[in-house]
Amino acid sequence: MREHDALDPEVLQQLHDRLLVAHLRYSAESVPWYRERIDARSISSPDDLSLFPVLDKETVRAAGDRLRSEAWTGKLISLETGGSSGEPLRFWSDQDRESSQLACKVRARAWWGLNPGHRQTDLWGSPIETTRDAGLRSIVAGLLGFQLLPAFRLNDRTMSSFRGRLARGRADFIYGYASAIGRYARFLEERDEDLLDLRLKVAVCTAETLLPRDRELITRRIAPVANEYGCRDGGLIAHEDPSGHLRVMHDAVHVEILGDDGQPAAPGADGEVVVTNLHARGYPMIRYRLGDRASLAEGPPPDGLPHPALRQVSGRTTDFLVAMDGSRVHALGVIYVVREIEGVARFRVVQDTREAVEVLVVPGAGLDTDGVSNRIAAGVHSLLGEGMRVAVRFVEELEPLPSGKHRYVICGVEESG
Repeated sequence: MREHDALDPEVLQQLHDRLLVAHLRYSAESVPWYRERIDARSISSPDDLSLFPVLDKETVRAAGDRLRSEAWTGKLISLETGGSSGEPLRFWSDQDRESSQLACKVRARAWWGLNPGHRQTDLWGSPIETTRDAGLRSIVAGLLGFQLLPAFRLNDRTMSSFRGRLARGRADFIYGYASAIGRYARFLEERDEDLLDLRLKVAVCTAETLLPRDRELITRRIAPVANEYGCRDGGLIAHEDPSGHLRVMHDAVHVEILGDDGQPAAPGADGEVVVTNLHARGYPMIRYRLGDRASLAEGPPPDGLPHPALRQVSGRTTDFLVAMDGSRVHALGVIYVVREIEGVARFRVVQDTREAVEVLVVPGAGLDTDGVSNRIAAGVHSLLGEGMRVAVRFVEELEPLPSGKHRYVICGVEESG
């Protein structure tokens, strides 16, 4: 992939087209769900991607194992999406897909002068992730020069310790949720402090929409910003380079931006992101809808790399919730609590006051509603405080917001600390 960075844009496009056509043929030949719908012999050019239907989570759930390739003989890896819409999706990955994704990440970090061996600090993680196998994880992390700062609870006490931990860990860069790094930058701004003397090479913001105000604060108080765009079910899609262009991983994914009519949107026009991972051999999800919106730049930017670029990603923004003590608690902490409960089909968390949270749950088959209510309440209390009033309400469906989006957290509490 590093060799691909030196190609002319036209040559990289030819490589991309060959990968795409080969992947379409492979899927139409070896995947039962596609074989029932598409004749592999009819595929000869990238334009034949239009023969494949657009997939969403419900379609993937319904297809199940019929999306598994009969030609794949390697190991399959069970994965689950983060449930940002309240509807986690279980699917399969494979070693080719995971290896290509990691290669993309290493390649993109090299654009910023980062290579294996540089020391990483993550502002990341749910309570489950930060406590599971904590002893072993801390030993391995120390050997690799990696440390984890918990993003699920951000308050004055925890954030006051971050600078010392970054310095002691001799961190070269910080990686984490866009909203969490932005929140830490605001903390530094309020105290007229910064981390510039630590000479971090970059702050890589991921998992959420990077807001312009947060970008400005992070750059001024922490380090230059690189926006990373990807997801567990789509892979690493794009990564910002030092010149400010959000470069598509053109040798690993095919990105479509579709307008409301389902047709390709013109460069610069906002539309729905649909992605095809070119290295997903075990469980190909072709033309998979991410639930995000973005726009394409007009051709590869003229300076530097040959990869095309996204002009803007205007996808979902993750909220914080507010604890009883005023701490801002990352919403993904609540997501992980609810996601661990078997039988929860969909959910939404609503907080209108600092003292009360309502959790709306669409129950799946055989759900023990009494037990679920107690588990959710206990999880919310552990995150937001024992005094928090928690109401769990079971509903038949979750209505979308007026914008049409299905947000998993709605917080109407003003920030106060």
